[in-house]
Amino acid sequence: MTDSHGGMSQEEASDLRAAESLINAGNWAGAKPVLQRLATANRAEPRYRALLAFVLGHEAKLAGDGTRARAEWDRALQLDPEIAARGVRRRRGSIVQRLLGR
Repeated sequence: MTDSHGGMSQEEASDLRAAESLINAGNWAGAKPVLQRLATANRAEPRYRALLAFVLGHEAKLAGDGTRARAEWDRALQLDPEIAARGVRRRRGSIVQRLLGR
C-alpha cells in the first residue's frame, strides 16, 4: 500500500519521518539504522544513500575525524549532486526535507 506522497509506501514514509525526527534532534546514531534500512530497501533511490552519508559525516565529525567527515559529505554530493542546492534553496522545513527536496 502506498501513501499520497509520490507513491511512497507507508513503511518508507514512516521510516523517513523517523529519520527526519532523529536528524533534526541531532541523533545521528539513531538515524543511521533507519537510513540504512531505507537505503537497502530502496536501492534505486540515491537520495537515501546520500542522506546516510550525510549522517555518517556528522558522526565522524563528532568523533573528531574531520577527514572522514569530509569524505562522507563528498560522497553524499556524489550520490546526489543536488543535495547542496536543495539545502540552500529551501531554507524552511527540516534538514531532511531540504536535502531530499520534499
